[in-house]
Amino acid sequence: MAFDRPRRILLYWGGEITYEGGTMSYRPMMSKKLFRINQRISFVELVDKIYEFMEVDREQMKLNIVYRHIVSRGVYSDITLTDDDGMEGIFDLFDADPNFCADDQTAELVHPGPYVHDIISPMTPHRARSIFYDLIDDSTLQVKRCDGTFWDHMPIPTRVWHYICLAGFEGVASLGRISVDHALITSLVERWRPETHSFHLPIGEATITLQDVEVLWGLHIDGPPVTGRDTTHSADAWSQLCMELLGFMPARSDIDGGRLKVGCLSAALDRLLPDDVTDDMCRQMARTYLLVLIGGILFSDNSGNKVPLLYLQLLRDLETVGRYSWGSAVLGTLYRSFCNATSPTARTICGPVLLVQLWTWERMPTLRPIRLEPAQEHHGAYGSRWDVGFDLRNAPRHVLSVFRDQLHILRPNEFIWQPFSDELLDMLPHYCTAGRDIWRAVTYLICWEIVECYLPHRIMRQFGLHQPIPDQRLIGNQAALHLTDRRGRANTDWELTHRQ
Repeated sequence: MAFDRPRRILLYWGGEITYEGGTMSYRPMMSKKLFRINQRISFVELVDKIYEFMEVDREQMKLNIVYRHIVSRGVYSDITLTDDDGMEGIFDLFDADPNFCADDQTAELVHPGPYVHDIISPMTPHRARSIFYDLIDDSTLQVKRCDGTFWDHMPIPTRVWHYICLAGFEGVASLGRISVDHALITSLVERWRPETHSFHLPIGEATITLQDVEVLWGLHIDGPPVTGRDTTHSADAWSQLCMELLGFMPARSDIDGGRLKVGCLSAALDRLLPDDVTDDMCRQMARTYLLVLIGGILFSDNSGNKVPLLYLQLLRDLETVGRYSWGSAVLGTLYRSFCNATSPTARTICGPVLLVQLWTWERMPTLRPIRLEPAQEHHGAYGSRWDVGFDLRNAPRHVLSVFRDQLHILRPNEFIWQPFSDELLDMLPHYCTAGRDIWRAVTYLICWEIVECYLPHRIMRQFGLHQPIPDQRLIGNQAALHLTDRRGRANTDWELTHRQ
């Protein structure tokens, strides 16, 4: 009998086994751990592994090991393991069916795919495939953001807040400080496919849409794209521009290429407005807040402590900056960040990943923490309802294996396709629903050099519609678009480039 490939065992403990209706089951709140069997281990070796993973003292706890396997769909039997003969019985089941699985939700829950190669190529390097074949370790991606400065300087002065609202950032600026779970984001990256810009889950494809950006963050999704000429400036020129638009001149050491250290922005926000504050001073402070918000949350890079000055030139006229399609720019940046993070060599992820966490909490109850505060009416963007305390005692957090497990066994009734009811949408501010006419538009998302396809026709269930077999619109040039970046493209007019 040839047991010649790794098998993954899902270990449950700490709950209750039940036998009802002729099948074996268990309480869902049991602790879980995935581990791998690489060879024909003995019963004693298996026991040692289980003690190791449970992190308990074998002198204080005696194990009773029961193996569950599928007899037919929805019907399970059990094998009590006490010696090597029981282990041989399990190996016989493995050998009898190469695709044997202890759960009937799918033939093989952990296989990275793809099974059909008309859209997704098996040759595309992907984090999930490399982990499956032990080519990389199971380390968690580090989420890079530098928005702490923004929340440290709340509340925003009233006259300054007026200009932030005028610029169209009222919704996202009202979110509050929300921590990002790096393990949750990593588990979702492993489910992301760059070819379709969607998560491939046991219940089907799902993704973050323009609806989510607008409802959760209140960002404008219609209007001119966030792009233009990528002008290269000297450090002195950037300093002069900061003096004009932000009201202070940073030291040359605070400017790194076209990026500004967030520390000097924090120092600028520390200064109190004088009693005789002028309108220009309020505008300058508003731009400082916006630059931290844009560079720290919406378009953060891998530095973790610098914000791109590229966006400063767009903030010159606060009366017109709100006309830009900031929401589509954020979504395009998010797609690009997740696509890059699927690389087996990726160690970090940046960009608006908080949006993904809020999206997950809205749609997958098994992955979200329990709110301590009761639901209440919200007057801002809907994502602000998660700026609350959580009961984390029974909630999965910061453990990659737990999130992987929850996604592997995700059932249809554990995914909310439409978390935003019509009644809810009618209660939200106008800026959270102003672009609903284009939520389902198949188009491109642009942010400077970034161009990413937006494919809502692949996830029609998120809009309450029947999902037909989707066509392959906009997919053909995805690989070429992903290769486009700003390196070596100084002074490029990206708007003109995209038109060509």
